[in-house]
Amino acid sequence: GGRRGGAGPRLGGDEFGILPENGAEAHAHETAKRLGDTICDCEFKHEREELPLSVAIGMTMIGKDDTVENVMARADAEMYRGKAAAAA
Repeated sequence: GGRRGGAGPRLGGDEFGILPENGAEAHAHETAKRLGDTICDCEFKHEREELPLSVAIGMTMIGKDDTVENVMARADAEMYRGKAAAAA
């Protein structure tokens, strides 16, 4: 499928933000899982050696009184929780 709407700016380094339009939280979690699975299923080779790809997604919902800083802090915390769980 193609992109249905929303924004996807690059935040820096290897971090990206995705802002879907009017999404429910369950749908956002489903989309994040599908995105992560798609990335991890990709083949990446360097000098004939296949290198595994991994992804850590920090997903959070945005409330009407949220600041950018609060949203980013929650998303970062979720991403690091995901990385820690994957390493365990």
